Parts: sequence; C-alpha cells; structure tokens
Amino acid sequence: MIPIDQNKTIYDPFPEKPGHEAWEQVCYTAAHTMDSEIFKVFTALRGLGVCVEKGMKGILKVYNIKRGDIPAERFKDEIIPGYLEPNREKIKAVLSLAAFEGEVTEYPGIFCEDPEVARQAGKKYRAEIIGAMYRREVVGRVLGDGRRILVVPQREAGADETEITWEEFYILCYMQDVGLLEDGPEGISKGVRWREV
Repeated sequence: MIPIDQNKTIYDPFPEKPGHEAWEQVCYTAAHTMDSEIFKVFTALRGLGVCVEKGMKGILKVYNIKRGDIPAERFKDEIIPGYLEPNREKIKAVLSLAAFEGEVTEYPGIFCEDPEVARQAGKKYRAEIIGAMYRREVVGRVLGDGRRILVVPQREAGADETEITWEEFYILCYMQDVGLLEDGPEGISKGVRWREV
C-alpha cells in the first residue's frame, strides 16, 4: 500500500505529459477513494502512456480510457489483461466519479433553498463525497430527536426510512459550518425533509 497525501495539490504523476487536465481529475478522484490499489493502477496506466479523455455523453461529462500512442498489440497483450480487466469495476467507478467536480444540483431530501450554499458545500466536501460514493457507504444515524436517517449513495424508491444522499449530508454539514443550522445532530435533524410514515 502506498500512502496517499490528501493535502497534495497535483495528483497527476506526470503533469508535464499531454492530457494533464483529464489525468489530474481522474488521479484526484482515485486518490480520494482512499483505495491505494486503484490509485496505483491509474498512476501505472499514466506512466505506461495510456490516455484519459474527457468528453460528453448527452449532457453528462464522461471520462474514458484510450490506448493513445501505445501499439495496439501491446495494449491488447499487456495493458488490458494486466491492468484494465482485473480492475474493471473499480476503474469504471473512478471514471464515473471523476465527472463530479463538486457541483450539487439536486437535493430534495433536505431544506436548502440557496444553490450557492449547495455549490460551496460540494466544493468544500468534494473529496469526502467521492470517497463515500466510491465505497458505496450506507450509514444509519440516529439524530438528537431519536429519529433515524440513512445516508446513502443513491436514494431508493420506496425506502422504509428517511434517506439522504452523501451530497445532501455534506450540504447540511456545510450549513452548520456557516451557521445556517445549529451544530450537532439537532441541527442536522432540522435540515432533513423527513419521510412521512
């Protein structure tokens, strides 16, 4: 395991190479998954000359891996079986999360009327949101008034309990940071749109 410096300002191990902007985004994301193995895979791919391209799929930003200047035979014989295939699901997760640049546009599970507050929260807590989403964390929390919420990567239709997403949770944390909600579980509780039972 390699240590990951969360305070690092450049994550691309080869910033002088072409494609730095896309690689920086992907390596930042891989570093904040707190999965040092997937971070090592992406840094190895970068060193081997694999390309990451940023594009659009409809209105969504996407990142894709391309072979770049690597000969097709080498890519097929070395890169795919040695790096891509064994890490397929983790690579897909990182590439998907790399498109998240801190913008939070939907937060129906909480009371937040100011899009600027949501934007600032996403920016401040981007690394924490990426980590929780990558790990697919589901955390149950009992709040000050005894009610329980689930913090989830993605809200499920028909859930029995009140659910908020990690983005919504961190918007509430930010609202506490700036004094829009009181500190502690009581403040969080006041910010949640409780599911009617």
